[in-house]
Amino acid sequence: MGQHCTVCDSPNHASIDSVLVGGRTQAAIAAEYGVNEAAVQRHRKVHLSPALVAVAARREERRAVKLVDRLDLVVAKVETLIGT
Repeated sequence: MGQHCTVCDSPNHASIDSVLVGGRTQAAIAAEYGVNEAAVQRHRKVHLSPALVAVAARREERRAVKLVDRLDLVVAKVETLIGT
């Protein structure tokens, strides 16, 4: 019989998925949620929804674009201040 996924069985399953796609390390997740690091790694590889990963990637991309836009504004203001 196959091994049960302790992450999927955890009451913190949704939170663990969220922090996994958010970029937290498997070691930090294991320590915080009291699960085995190998179980977190296995869960990420086998059970983490590709759609969830894609949504997180798009969210991160939008955040990065906003950051670049803000940096462009700061550069423009600095250039205005120094008369370039």
